[in-house]
Amino acid sequence: MKRLLFMAFLIGLFSCVNKNVENKSKTEKTQDSLITKYTKHLSETSGQEKVFTEQLIKTIKSYQNKDLDTTILTICKIDTDEPLDTIKTRVYEESNVIKVYYSWNKNGKRLWEEHFDNLIYSFEKNDFFVYNKLNKWEQFTVGIYHASPDIYEIERFKPFTDAHFELGTSDLKEAGLSLDTEIYRQYVNSFNGKVIVWGNPEFRGVGYIWYEPLMRFVKFHVG
Repeated sequence: MKRLLFMAFLIGLFSCVNKNVENKSKTEKTQDSLITKYTKHLSETSGQEKVFTEQLIKTIKSYQNKDLDTTILTICKIDTDEPLDTIKTRVYEESNVIKVYYSWNKNGKRLWEEHFDNLIYSFEKNDFFVYNKLNKWEQFTVGIYHASPDIYEIERFKPFTDAHFELGTSDLKEAGLSLDTEIYRQYVNSFNGKVIVWGNPEFRGVGYIWYEPLMRFVKFHVG
């Protein structure tokens, strides 16, 4: 009886191994096919699309037989304190969906997090890459090269206009937080942190600054 059980175990084990090898082989063939496809396209395109295709080929080669999961660090000054801050941008696959997760920790406490999926990216030509129907390798590449936050010096937006102050106070009011416009104006005028712009690369029309009194980001006009 023990011998029969042992034989059944071995058969099951070999079956699992063979299945894993078969799946791995199928994945490798798919990746090789994609590399061939994109390498051919590389010679047929130019400009922004050519650069992206090169990045795409590099991504596939780098992550062959690996989980699609990487974290990119952005070092910048978010608040008014002297030490520099680190924003983590994690780009990863979960349930066949490419996702982006931002986080910022300080003194062991998570102060901010944000996430999105369905990465979209537009190109000069739209006959090869369809910007809103990118496959997981294309989306993962967009995430690696374009999902990290954009960082700007606040001086870039001076002299400030009413739009800069009104957007921030409106954002706080929408969140149910009442704020005197003049107090917010004084805060912005003395702010020495950075303007952060995050989110899907195709929908980055609004920036944010850290509002220390309420320990949260507030919308900031970057248009």
